[in-house]
Amino acid sequence: MISLQSLSYYDEDVSFSLPEKETMQLSVRRFDRLHREISGNKWFKLQDWLSDMSNEEVVLSFGGAYSNHLLALSAAGKELGIKTIGIVRGEEVTNSWISTMRKNGMLLHFVSREAYRLKNQESFLKDIQKQFGKCLIIPEGGAGEPGITGAMGMVNEVELYDWIALPGGTGTSAAGIAKKLQNGSCKVLCFQVLKGDSILKNELKETSGFDVELFRNLQIDCEYHFGGYAKSNEELKNFQEQWIEQTAVPIDLIYGAKALYGLYEKNHRGLLGENPNILYIHTGGLGPMI
Repeated sequence: MISLQSLSYYDEDVSFSLPEKETMQLSVRRFDRLHREISGNKWFKLQDWLSDMSNEEVVLSFGGAYSNHLLALSAAGKELGIKTIGIVRGEEVTNSWISTMRKNGMLLHFVSREAYRLKNQESFLKDIQKQFGKCLIIPEGGAGEPGITGAMGMVNEVELYDWIALPGGTGTSAAGIAKKLQNGSCKVLCFQVLKGDSILKNELKETSGFDVELFRNLQIDCEYHFGGYAKSNEELKNFQEQWIEQTAVPIDLIYGAKALYGLYEKNHRGLLGENPNILYIHTGGLGPMI
């Protein structure tokens, strides 16, 4: 297994006891502190994909102009000496994500949103191979069986919590965690940040053959998407601000705020049991730290 010399590790799960939330014991696993650009769950999902690569090879993946997955891949490629290519959804733009990817040596190719929707089709992937030559193609977000296997490293063999909660864009991390803990009593709760029923369930089945129905310890909640990916409202923004003010733990609006908001709401509704002991997995999503 490959490793990054600059990859640090969380010290321990950080516990919080917020006065107005006394019925929930909450700890946070600070994977956002792993690395300046490869934070959260990103390295876990990438490590098995990249494990057998040499620095003569090329790896290609997909994401938007604010993709933390592409950001992490570019940084990993720089540190490991692997050439990286990012297929970016939408018109060419400049922001701190794009600038940092380029600084890390990633070749960026922007495609229309219409073309991007074809990214999983065989004809599109063949055209990519013709254009860029032989390369390892990693699905968006590090999805697939290697991503699930890598995500298993985010938890221990035994976790002394009632629930482990996290947000999900592809469901890869939640699947890996649920697989690792399937023989224990700890349940996994994944908050889908995309609008629509069964999106993560169907994507996991398609990209890796992972059947959510076979893992009774895994629940995917589709209720707290706040209108869809990258959508939010004032209520969510206020929650994000209050969380950061009270805990000093940064969270983003796309993933972290939605999952934590949903977690508090479900607990308030009594859906997580009496005085549940919960671990929240911080999956990063904070962008380049520059």
